[in-house]
This record gives sequence, C-alpha cells and structure tokens, in this order.
Amino acid sequence: MDEDRIVNETEILLAMTDNCTDDEAFLNFSKEVGLFYSQMNISREFPLLYAQTLYGIFMPVLIVITIVVNTLIVLVL
Repeated sequence: MDEDRIVNETEILLAMTDNCTDDEAFLNFSKEVGLFYSQMNISREFPLLYAQTLYGIFMPVLIVITIVVNTLIVLVL
C-alpha cells in the first residue's frame, strides 16, 4: 500500500519536471540526479491557525533568542 503511494508521488514529481524548459533544467541540478526538493508553504499545507501561530508567535521568539545567544557568543569570544 505504501509502495503504491511512493510510486504515485514519484510519477507526479517526474511529470512536474517534464514541463520545464532547458534553461530551467540547467539551473535545476536536482533534476539531473533525480532528487526533488520543494519548499513547504505552511499556509497551504496546514490549517491557517497553525501557520499564524508558527509565524506570528514562535518565529519572532526564536529570532530574539537567536540574536541574544549569538550576541553572548560574540561577547565571550
């Protein structure tokens, strides 16, 4: 059952790369080796409530923590 799902997802990803131009294929090195990377748009993948919580509350706190910790590291070094 899971193998069928993996095969279907692979076919979908391969079909998505068929409609790119030669320039896009040249710039997309992952196409040559068969690796596919996609960015996750959290507002499309999950309910908007989770996206607002993640970007509105968690990310600003994480940025402040990162800045404070990096400042302390620079001061110590």
